[in-house]
Amino acid sequence: MQGQIFAEAKEFEFGSLLLQEKKIKAMKTQCESTSECQSLYGLDLIRCARRCMSAECYDELYAHDEVTVHAGDGLNYY
Repeated sequence: MQGQIFAEAKEFEFGSLLLQEKKIKAMKTQCESTSECQSLYGLDLIRCARRCMSAECYDELYAHDEVTVHAGDGLNYY
């Protein structure tokens, strides 16, 4: 069995992850500045910005359980 490959894992470049984070944070900031979101605070602001960033993802991940703050979300989100 020596030399056989049993599993392959996708490799990611660290730099590209940082670039993605910057893009997501910029999108979040832009969404928070919209007329729909700018007067909101706390969880309402988070929900509004998430809907703005991707309504489809928001519906899939959060819409079924809007009241709950999901584990790991907190107020520091992307």
